[in-house]
Amino acid sequence: MATPAGDAAATRAIVRRNWIWAAGAAGIMLYFGIPATGLDAFAPQRHGWMLFVYTLQFGGGAMALAAVLSLAGVPLALLYDAIVSIFIGVALVVSGVLVYADKPHQAVFNILFGLIFAHSGYRNFREFGLVASLRLWVSEPEESDQP
Repeated sequence: MATPAGDAAATRAIVRRNWIWAAGAAGIMLYFGIPATGLDAFAPQRHGWMLFVYTLQFGGGAMALAAVLSLAGVPLALLYDAIVSIFIGVALVVSGVLVYADKPHQAVFNILFGLIFAHSGYRNFREFGLVASLRLWVSEPEESDQP
């Protein structure tokens, strides 16, 4: 984890380094968000597959927004990314548990990627806590900086 930066440019740089990972996650999720398998299964596997597909579709769009906000250097992008990643992680774990009886290999992947997303959300939440401790919203110099 990086140490706190002293100025707004360094804070934006901390936020911007998140964009490539958010964009990669968005691209992969949107690409694989096409409902191809498992929708002909019975409940609860069908519900698990639907949750999986909707997580990929809506989560991919939410991660694309996180990538755009991160690229713009908006400090709240880290908090948004953290919340979205944790929701995606929980949804993937739940879908993995539900589809285990139908396709155990896919269920293991769902759970594994769910844990990865949850950890990413936790990491981004900690990064946001680091950047939020700074004076993010003040763009004018302090009184002691003026001659």
